[in-house]
This record gives sequence, structure tokens and C-alpha cells, in this order.
Amino acid sequence: MYRVASHDSIVPQSTARLSALVSSALDDSDGTFNAFREPIDSADRAHFQDSVEDTVEKAIKVQGSSRTLTASQECGLRVKAALLHAVHDGVEMVYSDGFTKCFARRPSQPWNWNFYLMPLWLVGVVVRYCILFPIRLALLVGGCSIILPTFFLLGLMLPPSQKLMLIQSKLISAICGLFVLSWTAVIRYHGHPPRRRPNQVFVANHTSMIDYIILQQHRPFASVSQRHPGWVGFLQNRVLSAVGSVSFDRKQTKDRKLVAQRLREHISKADNLPLLLFPEGTCVNNEYCVMFKKGAFELGAQIIPVAIKYNKIFVDAFWHSGHETFAQYLLRLMTSWAVVCDVWYMDPMDRLPGESAEDFSARVKRAICAQAELLEVPFDGYYKYFRPSERMINNVRRIIAASLLPLTNVHGLVGAAARDGTAIEQAGR
Repeated sequence: MYRVASHDSIVPQSTARLSALVSSALDDSDGTFNAFREPIDSADRAHFQDSVEDTVEKAIKVQGSSRTLTASQECGLRVKAALLHAVHDGVEMVYSDGFTKCFARRPSQPWNWNFYLMPLWLVGVVVRYCILFPIRLALLVGGCSIILPTFFLLGLMLPPSQKLMLIQSKLISAICGLFVLSWTAVIRYHGHPPRRRPNQVFVANHTSMIDYIILQQHRPFASVSQRHPGWVGFLQNRVLSAVGSVSFDRKQTKDRKLVAQRLREHISKADNLPLLLFPEGTCVNNEYCVMFKKGAFELGAQIIPVAIKYNKIFVDAFWHSGHETFAQYLLRLMTSWAVVCDVWYMDPMDRLPGESAEDFSARVKRAICAQAELLEVPFDGYYKYFRPSERMINNVRRIIAASLLPLTNVHGLVGAAARDGTAIEQAGR
């Protein structure tokens, strides 16, 4: 499982720094913040998070048991302890936030800002943008302008049949080969996929839509993907659907149920193309691997894991749809020197007797992470598409307000109206 390096030492040190800043602005004569300038081991830190009362007792112990506190001093100590408790939790969350790291692109390090490397870099820019890119674009557009009309003409002229699907799948593989050529991709395939038979599902880690392109140009697949707008959606609806691929809207529960039924029907027939799934359900930056959805592992099928690892020496192949369109992403790939990656077809895996779908998915995920050298994290990747609801935010505000209101009541700062739910929410804000 994923662990944050030196987390136990970072959080107390950061809390101590924040305590020093706050104590310089507030009167710290009672020594409250001194209780948190000392290193806190894991047991003390857990005890500290459990109760503000325990935190107050620790602060009193640090300043000496011989000193008698007035009611005002004790109230002030409790208020500062409660606030510091919240600060501690906030700092801990910041340092233990591994979720956003799964979807962050590694910043490029500048290397060309000196007098002898700058000319070489400029030459490279001219070659990539003025020579390689026009050639790549011409090959891609020219090839697609021939293959796509052929694809649609065959669909209009010939009745639906197994032979037509095989021909169209070969044409799709040819289109994917053109895309791979437009990136001057260097792809190394390791291992061999097993012979096709019923109830087989290929699952792979997911970095970008080019994962499907890289695998499809090697051998035909039917895939399941999130429905996209624009020209990508056109290809999903008019091209990929012809070979059994399925697209759906992840926000529609009805869509997900229909997809599950279609998947069971698809894998039950040996004549259909092998099914390829990306159980993470979203694109991750190829350094981490988020939670696998259990749907693919509830089909009762044999799972063939596929591990994909990109080398970022020339370009980062991660695509974040919230930051750039797919066209912008392709432009970035086509103006790089090359896309370099490795693909491993791993040994088939079957669900063990008594093993749940969640445990089976976790076992497959561990195997892929080990092969592609990815960090395994337990997060649900769908969360990157959602913001916390107003209700959730208000609940947190109420919890904080409920812990502070009794302390302010000691000094009569809040009257009887503070016990009303509206007043609590306003105090939380």
C-alpha cells in the first residue's frame, strides 16, 4: 500500500512551525503552544487527535502542575487547543494528500538556459515543429482520408456479419497504426496474449486514450469507454461501436446497468473480439495506480492483466481532460521527438474459490503495479470529477462550530441563540 515518506516527522514539525507563528501573534503566557513544540510520536499524535480535552491536559502538564489556572485562563487554553487541533488535522491532510498526486503531470525541468545549449534547443524546436510535425500530420490525415471512407463504404455495402466485423477491426488497427506513426512511437511488447476463447477480459492500467490505440494497433480489441463529445465521440459512435465497443455516461446509473449486461453477452461468444477494460475508470499519471472498479471482476471471466509503462524522456503521455482537449494533447505528442513505452501481456488470472470481486480486483491491480513499477493507492479515481457538496462542507462547519461554541459560552460570548441550528452554521462559517 502507498505510504507518504517521513509523514510522522513532517506533520509534527509543520505543526510546531505554525504554533510558533500563532504564538508570536497571540499572548502565549500560559504556555499552551509549548505542548506541541516537542516531537509527537504516533501514539501521542493519535491521542491528540481523539480529544481536545486530552490536548488541554497535556498543555497544563507542560506548564507545571503547581500553577493554578483561573477560569479565564482555562477557557483561553481550551480555545487555543481546539484551534490548534484543527490546524494539526489540516497540516496532516496537506502532507498526506496522495490523491491529487495521481493526476498531476511532472513539471518539465529547464535545461536549455545557457549560451551553448540554447542554439541546440532552438534547432530541435525547428526540426520538431517545422519538419517532423508537418510530415506526421500529412501521413495521419492522408491515411485516415483513405481508410475511413473505406470503413463506412463497407458498412453500407455489406450486411452485418462476422467477416465484416473482422475487416473493419483490421481497418481500425490500421488507423491506430497511423496515430502511432504520427508520434514516431517506440513500443516494446513483452509476452504474448493467450489464444482467444469465451469469457476472457483484458484489463490494463490507464494513462490516456492512446492506451487503447497502442494496444489496438498490435491486435484488435473491443473496448468499454467513457462517452466523449466532439470528434472523439463521433469515432466512438460510428467506428468503434461497429466492432462491439461500448461507450457510456458514468453519471447515468441506467447506462452502467446496460453496459454490464452487454459485456456479459459479448464475452460469452468466442467469435467476438477480445474485450479490453480499464478498471481504474479514469486517466492516471502513470506513476500511481488508483482503485480498480469491481465490475470487470464480477463477470465470471478469466482476467488477462496488461501493464503499460511510459518513458517520459521525450514527452509525458498523461492526458488530463480537464486541462487540455484531446486535440491539444495529440498536438503535444506529435510535436515531441517520440512516445516511448513498454507493454506487458501477463499470465491469465482466475478468481479463487471464496474470493470476493474486490479482493480479486486488488490482486490483479497489485500484479500490474509490480510489473509496471507503479505506486498502488486505494483512492477512487472518480472523485477527481466531483467537488465536495455544499451539504458536506456545512457538515464539517457544524462539527467545528459545535466544538467551539461550548468554549465561547463560558464567557457569555454566545447567547441562547447559539444553540439554534442556524446560529451554529453561521458560527461555523
